[in-house]
Amino acid sequence: MRTPPSDALLTTWRADPVTLVVLVAATISYALGIRRAARHGVVWPRRRTVLFFALGLGSYAVVELGFLGAWSAQLRWAFTARIALLLLAVPALIALGKPVELARAGMGEAGRDRLDGVLSGRTARILGNAMFLTLFTAAVFCVFLTPIVGVLRTSPVIGEAIGAVTVVVGLALMVPMMALTSLHASTFLAIEFLLAFVWFIAEAADVPVLILLLLRWARRDRAEAADFDALTDAEHDALVQAHLRGARAGADAAR
Repeated sequence: MRTPPSDALLTTWRADPVTLVVLVAATISYALGIRRAARHGVVWPRRRTVLFFALGLGSYAVVELGFLGAWSAQLRWAFTARIALLLLAVPALIALGKPVELARAGMGEAGRDRLDGVLSGRTARILGNAMFLTLFTAAVFCVFLTPIVGVLRTSPVIGEAIGAVTVVVGLALMVPMMALTSLHASTFLAIEFLLAFVWFIAEAADVPVLILLLLRWARRDRAEAADFDALTDAEHDALVQAHLRGARAGADAAR
């Protein structure tokens, strides 16, 4: 199969039924979410809506309906780039529209409690961990080194469905990562960031992951600073004394 001309990157488009169904379903779901939120007295920010549709669904449409989707079966690199973007970049852009927060805003108290329970559960903690995402992504791309990739990209059925499946898996990994900001200590976030950076330093598709980690780190730092500022003078002195006692005890033990 000959390589397509360079201008095909911008001029090649296709009509994929699966992608169109996903786009319509996501549009309707988000619009209904805004309506439900309004019924609960929540005015959803327009900025979030623009981000969801322009960057989130827009990037999904470009990847699936544009050159990468059209040439995925013929070009191995197009298939690999398509999966990488759908797994990492597109979900991160969709998550900027805060779909989980929108769903939560349209729920009653019982529904919010259930959702919060899911997000704080063990499964969400694992999926929202950057180290898990790193290892999972490495495993996925190891599969691309095997003959299985030929079946995945040339099968008419799998080729059409894999785009939707990949972006759903990516959201399952990315949304918890954004939601778990307050559940990670700063030190562990630093370890996550360094590991992700070492693994992904040369991968442009993984920049959104690093950005998310930086945002989570910054938010956690602000939360810790706010907690510290809220201490009274007496509580602050007691905390300092406890720290000093712990340091002295460690020094005595070392002797």
